[in-house]
Amino acid sequence: MNCAGVRDVPLIHTNREQQDRETNRRRAAIREARRQADELAVRRDLLDAESFLSTAAIPPPNAFPGYRIVDVIRAGGQGAVYRAVRLRDEQPVAIKVIRRTRYASRRERTRFEREVRILQRLDHPGVVRVHEHGVQPEYLYLVMDYIEGHRLDEHIAGGRHTLWELLDLFTRICDVVHAAHRAGIVHRDLKYGNILIDEQGRVHLLD
Repeated sequence: MNCAGVRDVPLIHTNREQQDRETNRRRAAIREARRQADELAVRRDLLDAESFLSTAAIPPPNAFPGYRIVDVIRAGGQGAVYRAVRLRDEQPVAIKVIRRTRYASRRERTRFEREVRILQRLDHPGVVRVHEHGVQPEYLYLVMDYIEGHRLDEHIAGGRHTLWELLDLFTRICDVVHAAHRAGIVHRDLKYGNILIDEQGRVHLLD
């Protein structure tokens, strides 16, 4: 029997305990750092939202030539969506404004313009059309169809629907998403707020 080997066992066990404690300490530090980062991100978004709403809730009259702003549909830290009217034919439209920050890069602008071109080529009644877009020093903007309707969750909560009606609605949503996939577009933010049901019950995919 090797007594030296027996004496080494407690030392090995102690080293493993120390390694485990060090691993747990590092994991706890990583979790805390992530929590603080998430908290800072939330605070930053709230500050950005307050700043955006206070300084750019209503854009100047000449911000979008050829359009008249009616009101704000929704606003947040990264931008806003306005209900507007196209002056040449009084057509209701929605104008989505994406705020450019000091962190915006040329790559982001290129990606924005590429996605706009893809959307303009996508021809499906369930996909909101982009009429035009522009780039300004402080923001990017899209002029899109204005859809009068309700969000998917509001539509479901607002009436009594049979199982077959809900399945039919789900099928039509899948049809719109599939059309986007065929065109090489992955939505990446599909949720209740980005699906509108108009007064005729038609599905429209936003954003």
